Amino acid sequence: KTKHIFPCFFNDKWCYSIHADIGEISIIDYNHFHTLEKFKLTNTSIIDFFYHYPTNSIIVMYTTELIRFSLTEKVILGRIQINIQSTFSELFSDSIFIGDKSGKIHKFNIDNETILSKDVNEINGHLTAVSNISFSPSFMISSSFDGAVVVWDYSFNKIAQITSPLPIFSCCFLN
Repeated sequence: KTKHIFPCFFNDKWCYSIHADIGEISIIDYNHFHTLEKFKLTNTSIIDFFYHYPTNSIIVMYTTELIRFSLTEKVILGRIQINIQSTFSELFSDSIFIGDKSGKIHKFNIDNETILSKDVNEINGHLTAVSNISFSPSFMISSSFDGAVVVWDYSFNKIAQITSPLPIFSCCFLN
């Protein structure tokens, strides 16, 4: 059963990258849906995965680590340990944001030099689990089951907060 599907660039053409629970990623032909190649990175379940176009790599999130896999070189370029009880994760620009059960938001940076690195700043903006994060060019918002929707700048400064008596399950910027 496929969990996620994303377009990606593989062997000089656009394809789909898909994964199931078991840690295997498949590259599928864009037009004919034939399997072109499969990669087994670990034997553990994949929580989430993202395609990072500028580096032509897939970032795979497991329970205890993030792995960056190059589609160009077909090798693991780097891995970083994470000890996060993830409730939500999202790729935006050159960063992966992960919300956790304790209300924190963690940021991991992707670049050509350090492969994957954890940002030293964490956002402690919620009292309970982060339910969603949404992005605009200048700000991001996060929502939580504590009923709060918080607007942040990208230096992690709180700009505004709206609190509801009910849990907030999702948030979205409408530009």
